[in-house]
Amino acid sequence: MRCSRILLGALVLSLCPASAHAARLIAPVQLVARVRDLPGFAGARATLEHTTSPFTWAHNTNPGTWTEAQVEATNLQSLRFEEGAEAFFTGSAPEAHGLHREAISQGVVFATAAAAQSELRTSVEGALKIFSRKGLLQGADPAIPGAVNLGNFTSGHRGGSDNVFFSTGRCFFVVGDSVHNTTSRAQADRAPVAGALALYRRDRRLCS
Repeated sequence: MRCSRILLGALVLSLCPASAHAARLIAPVQLVARVRDLPGFAGARATLEHTTSPFTWAHNTNPGTWTEAQVEATNLQSLRFEEGAEAFFTGSAPEAHGLHREAISQGVVFATAAAAQSELRTSVEGALKIFSRKGLLQGADPAIPGAVNLGNFTSGHRGGSDNVFFSTGRCFFVVGDSVHNTTSRAQADRAPVAGALALYRRDRRLCS
């Protein structure tokens, strides 16, 4: 399905024509964290993209080869992918080495809760394969049932990242960040943990 994209201030929103399952779709802005949900990102520039095509989603979000994206798209189709939304946030002020902190929030909707749980397992397994082992910490988020937290931070080095993966009902979510001037793991964890909790509280009924 081809989607049109419009620019609203700093917000990019893709619009797809109505389909047979349109009544089941969740508004894209409900599937991603908002700037106010992310501590440390006040004033950040945000873009939002949305699609109902598993192939568009896989090729836009898979960091691997074209073939790997095709495999992922086929898997998403078998899980009965319904829609995906991705928001990307860029901090307003430069940090270490002139870089800006970044955050990403993804929400994917499937036909069933079992499919969302399957995507959660697959995504965590895939992340563990590509994340740097140095400074990697894996844990659970007690505020969100079944959530997995993966973060990278090495004591004595500036900068860190964190990602929270979870599913609720038929939705799967990821919220992550990369902070360049952090000197503690807690500073890198703060935005993804808060953003994930805000999403969980907002969407657990919508995704049921």
